[in-house]
Amino acid sequence: HVNADEVQGLRNEDVAVGLGEGGSRLQLFVGFLSAVNAGLFSALQFACVTVGKRWEYQAAGCENDPEACPAKLKEQFNNFGSWMGSFGLGAGLVTLVLCVLFSAVERRQKRSFPDMHFRLMLFPGNIAGFCWVLGNFFQLAAVVQGGNSVMVPANQTVQLITAGVWGLLYFGEVTSPLRIASWSFAALWTLIFIILLSKERISS
Repeated sequence: HVNADEVQGLRNEDVAVGLGEGGSRLQLFVGFLSAVNAGLFSALQFACVTVGKRWEYQAAGCENDPEACPAKLKEQFNNFGSWMGSFGLGAGLVTLVLCVLFSAVERRQKRSFPDMHFRLMLFPGNIAGFCWVLGNFFQLAAVVQGGNSVMVPANQTVQLITAGVWGLLYFGEVTSPLRIASWSFAALWTLIFIILLSKERISS
């Protein structure tokens, strides 16, 4: 059982880890660099999907008429079919290989394998994994159906705003009314221009 004071303490501890005095600038820099790389490689991933789909459709001579493409080709890019099955198998195999390699490194250095914390992972871990899978599923569906130029910025915008709202309301990372108002204005500004970008895509 965790009471309200302990929950607030955990929140404060999470904020302190990211913004504490000791090495806070380095932590902030590493966090920012990681965020930049996450956005970069996420965009590259979806760009590869778009380019690969275009190449395959061009090779089949059905780029301008997707309905005329062979059934096998359409199924290869069917996010609601074999695509996610292949992705799940690949993710499972890669995870298994990484666990084996990590275990080998730990054994070589004569260290025990870290505790897997199965009791902790049973509920919150499964919820986190479920949310991640759904997010990845809908991201791929959006890119495959709507294209890379609009859907990737839209995905990143929603992620950015959601993460910001979570930080404001749950973690309380920003308390200044002026900064909260500035962030809210910037978030609304970004959302408006994503909508305008999507309308430009439709009109073109």
